[in-house]
Amino acid sequence: MIDVPNSGQGLVRLPYREKEWDPDFLEYLRKLDSTKPVIVCGDLNVAHEEIGKLFSLFEIHAVTFLL
Repeated sequence: MIDVPNSGQGLVRLPYREKEWDPDFLEYLRKLDSTKPVIVCGDLNVAHEEIGKLFSLFEIHAVTFLL
């Protein structure tokens, strides 16, 4: 499991994400893929608007309350 950094409020970390993190992660995946097949899934923090998120904060709290 990985923790993908988001771009932050006002996209202040976008340059780091585009210029450093994404290329480093891609290089790592290519090295792994050279030895065995790789599948990447999960929350990659790519939603550029609130509507792009699967669940609202309210829905998350409602579900965790039920658990």
